[in-house]
Amino acid sequence: MKKTEPIHHRHFPYQYPTFGTDKTPKPKSAWECSVYYWWWEYLKRSKDYLECCENGGKGKCAKVYKDFGDIRTKAFKRWWLDGNRGAELFAELPVEETVRVLKEGEKALSDDEYLTISFPKNFPIKMLEKRFKELLEQNRKRGRGKTLARESNAKYRFNGQPNIEGLRTALRVYDFAQENPHLKLWEIGNELPRFLAAYKTNPNDPDFSGNKNILGATVKRHLTKVERRLQSVALGQFP
Repeated sequence: MKKTEPIHHRHFPYQYPTFGTDKTPKPKSAWECSVYYWWWEYLKRSKDYLECCENGGKGKCAKVYKDFGDIRTKAFKRWWLDGNRGAELFAELPVEETVRVLKEGEKALSDDEYLTISFPKNFPIKMLEKRFKELLEQNRKRGRGKTLARESNAKYRFNGQPNIEGLRTALRVYDFAQENPHLKLWEIGNELPRFLAAYKTNPNDPDFSGNKNILGATVKRHLTKVERRLQSVALGQFP
């Protein structure tokens, strides 16, 4: 495993996974709360991507494979830290690459993405800091509370605002359905632990028909979402 730079030196649009130290490791919840963990989990279930892994990185997912690699046997922590992969794929560009001094005569960058300023070197630092702050406040594209993710320059970006619990639940439904292909949709929902407990039912239940429909429709909705994500994640997108 290659040496990695400290994670706090990079900025992520969303919560990134943390693992603690060898002496005081963190629980799984410290990385399962990150959308990047779920990106990895979904990718592990993509038939197209697994086929690419089987073929040594060849196929229609080859471009993504160059970045994500063979994920079939690696634990998430090892995969994330290998060669600083997590930061390289999902973090914003390092500050030294995005904040720099323009050379004399160099064209200013796009006003849509950058604020280009000039200042006299002989002014007091406190005066300059005060002016910088004023300019930044006046020219910020994002209002307070808005996410950086919409303007992210990370190599791979999540589309939208992640619903971690939704990603987790949908994958639980998918995995259970894969393990029990003989079950009907409503039966999957009925037998899956910790899923729509209020609608668990049996033929003797007076609300059997209604509960059955709700269970089946909800399971179908989750499976449809997962299938769509499995197709897109293999191509480097995760809605």
